[in-house]
Amino acid sequence: MIELDEATRHALLARDGPPPGTSEQILATLRVRLGPGSGGPGPGGPEPLAGDGAVASALEGVAEAGRAAWVAKVIGATVGLTGAGLLVLKVGAMTINAAGVRDDAPPTQDVQVQVETADAGSVGDDAATEQPAPNLTEPPEPSSTSAADSSGLPRAERSSSAVSRDDDERDDARSDLAAEVALLRDAKQLRATAPQAALEQLERHRAQFPAGTLAPERDALRIELLCALGRVTQAEAAREQFAGTHPGSPLQARIETTCAGTDPERGGD
Repeated sequence: MIELDEATRHALLARDGPPPGTSEQILATLRVRLGPGSGGPGPGGPEPLAGDGAVASALEGVAEAGRAAWVAKVIGATVGLTGAGLLVLKVGAMTINAAGVRDDAPPTQDVQVQVETADAGSVGDDAATEQPAPNLTEPPEPSSTSAADSSGLPRAERSSSAVSRDDDERDDARSDLAAEVALLRDAKQLRATAPQAALEQLERHRAQFPAGTLAPERDALRIELLCALGRVTQAEAAREQFAGTHPGSPLQARIETTCAGTDPERGGD
């Protein structure tokens, strides 16, 4: 219940209350309508009614009731106005709050957008950081061109082929050396009994192995055979040629004394 202070209540009664004298007018009107009492009028005026005291009390009660009703009406209007005012205040507060929310909504949305943008940027940075780098240490695959030689053979077969060729060359060298040794051995065996046949054996060696391993031994033996056959001139020419063909050979000292004491006449042919 709303309590009104005394000044407000008097102001409302003065504005909305009954005009002055309303109670007296109501009482006079009721007396006229009810008429005089049965005892007749008194001296100098109408006498009061037999139940005039009770009637007056009733009239005063009616007047008070009228004033009470009027006051109740005023209070009801005040309460209505006050409730309407409170409602207006409440609606106004809600409107202000709603306006405040609407005013604050765009910045909030902007903040959310900025936060989401920042989060998206950070997620992008994390994804870029976590992205693995390309592996550059993997060895390149061997190409078919590098794995094969000019003959088109793979590297393993090429190595095996090179080793096989080396073995073949060594075998050939050993075989050639054995052939040279055989020819020179036969020539030395024929030296004492058939020097001419020995020279022919040396010529076969020259034809087969002109720059063979035993070429110095062959040329030195030829000079000795020429001296043995008395072909001193040919022997001296062969000795000079030997010095130019095999410089620094240890056989040079041996052929220097070849043909010593040999009759040039005998060995001239």
